Amino acid sequence: MRIIPAKVKNKKLIVNGIEPDDITLLSMGSGDSSGYLLIGKDNVAAYIVNTQPDLSNVIDQLTYICDQLVAIGDHAYITAAQGQVLSTPLKAVSEQANAIKNKLEKMELI
Repeated sequence: MRIIPAKVKNKKLIVNGIEPDDITLLSMGSGDSSGYLLIGKDNVAAYIVNTQPDLSNVIDQLTYICDQLVAIGDHAYITAAQGQVLSTPLKAVSEQANAIKNKLEKMELI
């Protein structure tokens, strides 16, 4: 099997400056992308998109949101109007967000 860097631009596959028209695109999106052309036996070929940059971006955004949830959950609020008692009613949110953040940070992208 051969693996060749390729890209899709304006819904057309481009491989080394050439636009082949008989390649199966294995992608759910219809936008521009970068990926690889896989060529197997009998010259059967397919293009797969590289989703690692998108996944990395999503992980970064989720980690940021988790940080915000931890800050909200750890913040003390006045919960009894007359007694002005401070407590952290959202502590469970903070703990869950922290657990999710830790899992996200341990993910390894190839």
